Amino acid sequence: MILFLKLTKNLVSKPLAKIYNLSVKTGTYPSHLKIAKVTPIYKKGDPLSPSNYRPISILTHINKIFEKVLFNRLSSHLTKHNLLYNYQYGFREGHSTTQALVELTDNLKTSIDNGNYACGIFIDLTKAFDTVNHSILIDKLNKYGVSGNANSLLKSYLENRVQYVEVNNSKSSHKNITCGVPQGSVLGPAIYL
Repeated sequence: MILFLKLTKNLVSKPLAKIYNLSVKTGTYPSHLKIAKVTPIYKKGDPLSPSNYRPISILTHINKIFEKVLFNRLSSHLTKHNLLYNYQYGFREGHSTTQALVELTDNLKTSIDNGNYACGIFIDLTKAFDTVNHSILIDKLNKYGVSGNANSLLKSYLENRVQYVEVNNSKSSHKNITCGVPQGSVLGPAIYL
């Protein structure tokens, strides 16, 4: 599909732009782009335990294009208005885990050199992406200045999403998603932050 889009970009770019612009104008995300095929990726531990798998949402390439445009706009807004925590290193352009480790190491060394105690608290939020409350997220985005049709579009992006699981060519029935942001999506990390 990606090769098809690349080869036909001159034909599909205008219709896609028209659909995207209509989505922005109406604050409505196309419903056919809200269907995710979930592929369970094994992490570690007992392979028979469902909790040892990470659900990755496989979304269409057209959806990824739409999400990338929204991601760029949202990231630009959050950066322009200095709304992201300075020490948020994950899922941000120009930031990395290496940077986080250098900052941590430097702070620990400085504290020890100054004769102070140094400690670190590390938190791994279990199922963090899966537990995001949509109403709270939309309210938070509104408080951050993402309002009007932009807020409606992100609300529409989250509402009425469905997913199904596919393993070895066997598909589950479609299930409604009432909370969380899609793992494997382009936009998910930005709205999680």
